[in-house]
Amino acid sequence: MPAVLLFLFCGAAFGQPMQALFYLTDSAESLRSFYEHARQIDIVVPTWYKTDGTGNVTGGPHPRVLQAARASGVAVMPIVVNPGFRKDIFHALANTAAFRTRLIRSLVAECRRYGYMGIQLDFEGVAAADRSLLTRLVEEASQAFHKAGFRLALAAVPRSRDRPAPTPHSQYTWTNLQGAYDVAKLGAAVDFLTWMTYDQHMRLSTPGPVAGYPWVVEQVDYVLRHVPRGKVSLGIPQYGRRWYSGKGGMEMATIGLNEARALAGAARAQIQWDSRERAPWFSFTRWEAREYVFFNDARAFQERYELAANRGLHSVSVWVLGMEDPDIWKLLKRR
Repeated sequence: MPAVLLFLFCGAAFGQPMQALFYLTDSAESLRSFYEHARQIDIVVPTWYKTDGTGNVTGGPHPRVLQAARASGVAVMPIVVNPGFRKDIFHALANTAAFRTRLIRSLVAECRRYGYMGIQLDFEGVAAADRSLLTRLVEEASQAFHKAGFRLALAAVPRSRDRPAPTPHSQYTWTNLQGAYDVAKLGAAVDFLTWMTYDQHMRLSTPGPVAGYPWVVEQVDYVLRHVPRGKVSLGIPQYGRRWYSGKGGMEMATIGLNEARALAGAARAQIQWDSRERAPWFSFTRWEAREYVFFNDARAFQERYELAANRGLHSVSVWVLGMEDPDIWKLLKRR
């Protein structure tokens, strides 16, 4: 066994072994992967719950997932979202004390009823102007969860600076995606913060990797200036993006590992390893237009996993079960 992997398997450099957190959807592929690899997962985060603007929580557990988790000793920490990551839903919820209380009490009740470890909040698309509202909601939830004996986590859109760069793209992402997170206060309130280091390149940017390595390092360096390393979980993507020419110009679509490899074969494109970005990619020409595919495999996963372990982070948070390279399971120990 390579020395670096032996180090990873024996535990992080700062004491506690680093945990493996995986997100779970209701797709057949995601469920199948969880059942097959549950003993290599420390925390499973199912996408079971959502809230409306008045704090009414809908959703519930998948019985077989709960059964498999208990049999394998996997902690269950479901996620709750504002549907469609709509700003108006979050603002209405967070701006009214009665609605916040309803949400928090409902989630604590679900933890008691089903034996969850706790809940992860995933409020995205929050306006930067609602920064204080997000902080207040998370702090109130933290007090209630800890009093009841449960844990609270938060998924946060990453950034590498305290203010936006003077470009239209940076201004947009700050106002609509990044600026709402008061990282230091949120990190102090929750048990751990999932730093969602993926989607580096999006529809409004140029084609590029989902999570290029230098970019990920920048995001990690930033968060560690504000949050203790033992409360940071590194987001690792297990999906790709395909960029192609559409009616409105360059379009982007999600692509899985198997689909990416099949597309490369059909297009007779050579998959390349980018030594700087530490991720695979390829391109080809179709109908006189250039297409680009950036995806993630086990090698890319290992690079980011080692980064998290070497920094002594709490865990890795992998999106999403069912799209992963099967070879990543060779890198993760069985509990």
